Amino acid sequence: MFSALALASFDAADPVLRMGPVSNLGGALGASIAGLLHQGLGDGAFAFLALVAFVSVRVLAGLPAARDGARFWIGSALVGIAAVSVPELLREIAPARFGALSGGALGATLAGAERALLGGYGALVGNAFLLTAGILRVLGIPAEAALRAMAAGATAAGHAGLRAGASLERSFDRFGVLLRRASAGLRRASEDVRVWRERRRRRRRVALLHAEEAQVAADMLPPVKLVELPASHAEPEVLPALPADDDAEDEGEEQEADAVEPAADVAADAAAPR
Repeated sequence: MFSALALASFDAADPVLRMGPVSNLGGALGASIAGLLHQGLGDGAFAFLALVAFVSVRVLAGLPAARDGARFWIGSALVGIAAVSVPELLREIAPARFGALSGGALGATLAGAERALLGGYGALVGNAFLLTAGILRVLGIPAEAALRAMAAGATAAGHAGLRAGASLERSFDRFGVLLRRASAGLRRASEDVRVWRERRRRRRRVALLHAEEAQVAADMLPPVKLVELPASHAEPEVLPALPADDDAEDEGEEQEADAVEPAADVAADAAAPR
């Protein structure tokens, strides 16, 4: 724990193996331990401390320090090699992004040999293989079981990828159909707007033509002159009433009397006794 605290608060300006003011949380001793670990192992020192912590826990729990003996130590060595080599390889491949990484003196030596033999990217692939094999050996997982698990995982990932690809393809098809429908709708709307504008222009042209024809017809008509008649103040002539005809009145009275007398005679004859 103390070494991890000292390494986590490492400062390159702190003095190593001598007394003086330091910024390390572990004081002068912590600064010296962190400085030595960083100079020798770089960032791989964290993997070394993790291995030491694992062994310490096993010892405190009453278990053998090394599981499966030689396999454990071989796996630890493989993990250590990858832990100190990878930071140096990454820093040399992409210094702008991984310039702060360091593998220490041991990492620089191993990374130089690996890069000369396999190249930068090939060395990274080889270290990934070493790291995986070392972790399996440290944890005591058989290689066959690990390979079967990896194969099963790859198969499941492949099936999941195929299903995801099919689902994505269907989604793209639906999206394409929606885009085509939307495009067709936009074309129809644009055509409707164009037709409406053309009809409006035609109505305007027709209205202008009618107005011009009406103006031409009005210009061709002769001007109408209004004649004012003089006002007449003469009163209408009233004709006098005609006098009644006395002879006509007497003749009408005689005709009425002649019509009444026969009716009276018939009534008298009917009332006489027989």
